[in-house]
Amino acid sequence: METAEDSPSLGERRRLGAFLRAGRDHQGLSLGDVAGQLKLRESFVQAIEEGRGDEHMAWSYERIHHRSIAAMLGIEMGEGS
Repeated sequence: METAEDSPSLGERRRLGAFLRAGRDHQGLSLGDVAGQLKLRESFVQAIEEGRGDEHMAWSYERIHHRSIAAMLGIEMGEGS
């Protein structure tokens, strides 16, 4: 079972989200482009980029989406991400 200690801080979530947004922006992709390719809601991708993914789901699932977005963009997430 996931505990609060398993989840990153708000600052860390925001850092991860900003990293993903920078990768998306660098490639000239819109939120809709990413959401469409990964079959996610655009509002969910935006929430992840803003560090608010926890409003939608537990960190264990959010982390999977971080990795999926990063893989789609061809960028590497750090080791604890």
